[in-house]
Amino acid sequence: MSVQTAVEAPPMRTLAALRGLPQPLRVLQGLAGGEPVVRLGPRSSNCLLAASPDAVRHVLRRSNDGYAKPGFVKKGQVGILVSDGDEWSRHRRLVQQAFGPGRIDAMTTVIRSVVDRTADRWAAVASARGTLDVLAEMRSLSWQLICELVLGDAAENRDLTGRLWTAVRTSHVDQHPLAMMVRGSVSANPQRPAALELGLLIAQRRWEPDDGVTLLSALVHARDAESGEGFTDQEVYDEVLSLLTAGHETTADTLTWAWSLLAGSPSAAAPRQVLNESLRLYPPIWLFARTAVEADIVAGTQVRPGATVFISPWLLHHDPRLWTDPERFEPSRFDPATPPPSRFTFLPFGAGPRVCVGSRLAMLEMEVALTVLASVANLSLVGRPPAPRTAVTLRPRGPMMMSFQPPEHR
Repeated sequence: MSVQTAVEAPPMRTLAALRGLPQPLRVLQGLAGGEPVVRLGPRSSNCLLAASPDAVRHVLRRSNDGYAKPGFVKKGQVGILVSDGDEWSRHRRLVQQAFGPGRIDAMTTVIRSVVDRTADRWAAVASARGTLDVLAEMRSLSWQLICELVLGDAAENRDLTGRLWTAVRTSHVDQHPLAMMVRGSVSANPQRPAALELGLLIAQRRWEPDDGVTLLSALVHARDAESGEGFTDQEVYDEVLSLLTAGHETTADTLTWAWSLLAGSPSAAAPRQVLNESLRLYPPIWLFARTAVEADIVAGTQVRPGATVFISPWLLHHDPRLWTDPERFEPSRFDPATPPPSRFTFLPFGAGPRVCVGSRLAMLEMEVALTVLASVANLSLVGRPPAPRTAVTLRPRGPMMMSFQPPEHR
């Protein structure tokens, strides 16, 4: 294979500058320009965009040895979301014990109970022909779901879940919150109140047998098959924060987009097909990055050590060379009777060694929510749906107001 210089995009200090543009997703498409790898900025720039399935496959399949999580996303934290190398492998082996088939099956009852509470309220709103902000509704539902799946009965403690919410929203701080239990003041670290209370809960769970359901119990009792060791209290706290962070916002965003898409173009497709198509059109993680640990060649392009390589699931999901009429909502693309999309053209949960460990649970939550809630209300958009906002996740830019009617008004 011949080595070539990456096609050069117009100068840009960092891809973060996209967020300030009126249509950042379309700008991203323009930057790619159909090339497999694009250098973002001048020829000397150490920032690239992998824009083809082959280029993405190369980077993600090496994402625990040749490519690492960028330093700018770590911010002093530890855990499966930000660690690399042997440390990541150890965390992955322990965390995935919480997502075994038997444990996820046991979670179905919890999920249905939480969703049923929302369904009762939605049925009343539909009977009154009321209106709700579905984005706010899905954020509330997904937070309740992940709290009960992680904490179990302890999720009834609203003081605890409120403090954990604060900790999740401020989890970029550079210090370990459990260490702050012995130094500093509450005002100095907004995570400290949650750390104090969750630390006591972790200690309690260590004295109790594994309950076979909650994620906290699984994390406390997980043991490495190679070493026989488990997580420290600090590591359990970090993983709980990772689960709360990754397990509510992406779920809420995906469900909100699904309701919007169904309102605009009703479909008789199965809930999983609807959700997959929603994930294709509006992937929650629309952009992420890896840092080259060593020199590499990607799609014939030289990558220097320390280079940041961006990957955009949104870009792949909207590529007309990979999808027919990619802007159209068409759940039948994911009909089980049709060939599935190529692995690296559809990346709702990432790919390679670091594919999302909780993807099966996330799909179960969303399928139950979509099925149950659709049975109690018929939703219609009020006005135009908000445009996407390219924050950490691809979320609606404002409220998603929808009117509710009883299900017989379909």
